[in-house]
Amino acid sequence: MDDKNRLNFLEERSDFLQQEKSDTLKALENVIEVDDLASSLNRLKNSDIIIQKAYDKISNLIKIKYAGFLLVDENSGLFSPSWFHPEDCRDALISETDSLIMDNTFALAIKANRCFTIKSKELGGTILVHALSTVSRTRGMFICLLDINKEDVPDAVFSLITIIMNSTAHLLESYELYNRNRVSNELLSKSVKRLEQSEVYLKSFNEKLEAEVNSRTKELKATNELLENEISERKKIEKLLTQQKDALENLNETLENRVAIETDNRRKSEQVMHEQSKLAAMGQMLSAISHQWRQPLNSLGMIVQDILDEHAENGVTKDYLEDAVSKAVKLILHM
Repeated sequence: MDDKNRLNFLEERSDFLQQEKSDTLKALENVIEVDDLASSLNRLKNSDIIIQKAYDKISNLIKIKYAGFLLVDENSGLFSPSWFHPEDCRDALISETDSLIMDNTFALAIKANRCFTIKSKELGGTILVHALSTVSRTRGMFICLLDINKEDVPDAVFSLITIIMNSTAHLLESYELYNRNRVSNELLSKSVKRLEQSEVYLKSFNEKLEAEVNSRTKELKATNELLENEISERKKIEKLLTQQKDALENLNETLENRVAIETDNRRKSEQVMHEQSKLAAMGQMLSAISHQWRQPLNSLGMIVQDILDEHAENGVTKDYLEDAVSKAVKLILHM
């Protein structure tokens, strides 16, 4: 090689290195801008913007035909399709992903944590895969079909892609932590709100309960007073009943004596009345007898008087005397 050709080669080599340096510096600036999302993670609604930013940075470093991100499902631990560009390449990249999982390419990429390139079995061309990994765990996988020969890509680009992937993995992990914290804070806020509502309800319930207790206490006090008054009245009534019972017992005790005395007095009265009735009957009988005897005796007296008068005037004859005796005997027999 002559000096002129050597000079041209060195100039071309210098221009290439200068261009590579310029591209590397732009790429570094590009990578640094990815971390701008770190300050606004708590305001993101989903992780699509993180993946979109990562894709934009990578596509500025290397020509890409198809690209997709698969994120690890938190519950199952499996790779779940998340984002693709363009969208119509989803099925093709998922089919390519299944093949890469089956031949352990994904496992090797995760273990290496660097750009891993292989010939595509489904799409033709070169497939680049890179794990999204942090120190603690694997967050997902980036897969793309290059639109450029691998030999035309500087090694520095692959290193920058690794930086972007690691940074994106940390952003995804931070977003997940922010999201969990947000969910936890929402749950905590709801719990606090429920506790505040419960506290208000309990306060209201306690006030109502206290008012009800006071009301019940007043009612019980009034009821106790009524019961005390009723008990007092019942004691008075019981005392009165006891007194009446004692009086009745005394009355019962004396009543027999009084009944016996009264019965004896009545019996004596009846005897007296019976004797009086007998005497009255005898008096009436004697009065009737005396009435009945008075006329015959008067007649006898007149006969005797007539005998005396007759003896004084004419003398008493036998016939007159016999006649007078006969009349007297008749009167006596009639009595």
